[in-house]
Amino acid sequence: MLFLAFASLTSAPLTDIRVPATDLGIGILVDATIIRGIAVPALIQLFGRANWWTSSWWSRLGNKQAAN
Repeated sequence: MLFLAFASLTSAPLTDIRVPATDLGIGILVDATIIRGIAVPALIQLFGRANWWTSSWWSRLGNKQAAN
């Protein structure tokens, strides 16, 4: 939806509005497709169980909260 808002601004008469709107719209599309659609799932698959690793202090913090 935000992409559509920026896309509508690209038809503005002022170049000072069109250029940032175009850049932001392209940035949103790249983020949504390449980063969140391809890179993140690929890295999750690549890292496997290491995705869910936590440090020892974080584990201790979680155990203290569960005990209360």
